[in-house]
Amino acid sequence: MKNKGLFSYGKVFAYLTILLCFSPYYLIFFTTTYIICLILFWFSSESYKKKITWSILPIALGISFMVIINLIHHQYLKHKSLKLEIVLEENFEGEILIFDNIKCGQPKYIKNGRYILHVPENGVLYYSGDLTNEGYIDNIFKRKKGDSLIQVPNLNNSMFWKSSKESSNSSYSKNTLGVFNIIHFLNHTEKLKPPEKFILTSKNLLDSLNWHAKIQHKLENLDSNPCK
Repeated sequence: MKNKGLFSYGKVFAYLTILLCFSPYYLIFFTTTYIICLILFWFSSESYKKKITWSILPIALGISFMVIINLIHHQYLKHKSLKLEIVLEENFEGEILIFDNIKCGQPKYIKNGRYILHVPENGVLYYSGDLTNEGYIDNIFKRKKGDSLIQVPNLNNSMFWKSSKESSNSSYSKNTLGVFNIIHFLNHTEKLKPPEKFILTSKNLLDSLNWHAKIQHKLENLDSNPCK
């Protein structure tokens, strides 16, 4: 009876293992609980058939649970994604600052499921809508060319690291003109907090110029009350 009690305790750890599988980040935890349940199962006096079944069950159900949770999470982030189409002037190059929730700003306009934002020549856009994004980042950039629009590639530094997969699969050179997302901290006034900060440039120019200082300087010289 005592050894059969071990099997019951093992079931508790098996259920805990399945629940911990909701995230791959908990790998160390569900590995630990799974090892404990195996020890309890195989030191119990239950039949080999039960031991084998319950040894496989936590892994089979746990992986299935993890896949389902990840699919649900993916769909949730996809649904919450704020899709932007940012349109730039024909000869524009440099810093892009976009401020949202500005009453006198550019009105909200949606086309093909994307919010269309037209950035003026100075690279500073005041937008009337809310750009809070709770999902995936899904921005596309286009630059005017006559009466048409030419898409500008999204670039990031890792695409140019020799050891990265992105670098080996990339068709872009360091002279390619593209948009880099500025994710590091920038100081700003309490009234003007740009949720979106980008630079349209090449990798070579990005490395050679102090873009952080340039954006900071642009922020400091902006009017804190654009609607006055």
